[in-house]
Amino acid sequence: MFNFLNKNASKDNGCHEKTQIVAALNQSQAVIEFEPNGAIITANELFLSTVGYSLMEIQGRHHSLFVEAEEQKSNEYSRFWTRLANGESLQTVFKRVDKNGKIIWLQASYNPLRDEQGRVYKVIKFAQDITKTRNQANLAAALKACQANVMLADTNLNIVYMNDTVISMLKEREAQLRTVLPKFSVASLIGTNVDSFHVNPSHQRNLLSKIKEPYHTQIKVAGLTFSLIATPWYDEA
Repeated sequence: MFNFLNKNASKDNGCHEKTQIVAALNQSQAVIEFEPNGAIITANELFLSTVGYSLMEIQGRHHSLFVEAEEQKSNEYSRFWTRLANGESLQTVFKRVDKNGKIIWLQASYNPLRDEQGRVYKVIKFAQDITKTRNQANLAAALKACQANVMLADTNLNIVYMNDTVISMLKEREAQLRTVLPKFSVASLIGTNVDSFHVNPSHQRNLLSKIKEPYHTQIKVAGLTFSLIATPWYDEA
């Protein structure tokens, strides 16, 4: 009797654990299910919010809804679903399109499920939206390679990024700048405020805090003249 109860308890615990795993995945992953031919069965709220659709808008439609028109027509896209229908799992970064036609990037895996006869009856996709991270990485690479002097500051005017070009330019002039700005140090600029560049920072701070469009000016300090173009950068909200 003891062994019988213990087996049931173990079975119940196993079912409960699987339920918890599924719940955890739905909270942390964008999940969508497809027929082997690519027709959409269902999707969780995280996936729907990522692509901007309601379930009613996509249910029964084909996965190609999330793919650019050129890719839809490609042999590669056709092979993509052939491979999944044959039971091959696929995992990489995928370029997709949301409801508004905006490009999104998903770190995702497509996982075919087989029935007892070994036939694929469903494909489940688990995904994470990495669009922002990828765009930031691309921007950082572009800024690093840029030949112009580029510096980024947050809304509090704290410096958060400098490309190699501006670092090199400032290092060449560091000693001269220190004649009027004794604490000026290129090595420690990241995280400090743009006030570091000004003998009288309140004037420049007041101007920069109010700009709504690109602002052109010149900064004269220690016998040097720096041409400045300050451009506000807005988020997508």
